[in-house]
Amino acid sequence: MSGHDARFVEILDFEFVRDPGKPVVVSVTVTEKHRNANSVVHGSVIHALLDTVMGFEAYLAHGPVATAEMSIRFLEPVFDGRLDATARILKAGKRLVVIESEVRRNGVVVAVGQGTFARVRDPRAPRVEGDAPNPTDPR
Repeated sequence: MSGHDARFVEILDFEFVRDPGKPVVVSVTVTEKHRNANSVVHGSVIHALLDTVMGFEAYLAHGPVATAEMSIRFLEPVFDGRLDATARILKAGKRLVVIESEVRRNGVVVAVGQGTFARVRDPRAPRVEGDAPNPTDPR
């Protein structure tokens, strides 16, 4: 994960747990800064949690990626507690990775998401044999 991404997740107090052979878990303990005016955890916090866990799972399996599309279903309102997000890759092609994810609070699923992530590379980096074409790369 780049330093820029790390700063974003630090603002939200996200925590990463990575045990070998297990899916990555991205967690957050809800505080006042995560709530909206109705005292419910803001949907954008859950969105960021799902985006982060899916992107990190894709990154670990396929290298740098960027979110191309994402959908979320909020199933339960959340007011407090610890949220744990996990993801699993459904399909990976040459350019796209499709992933599903969920957020749980005390074992209860409170939100689910699905995302499509595009494999990316820095256009300034030298090309490597087998690289997918990058439409923004003028070479």
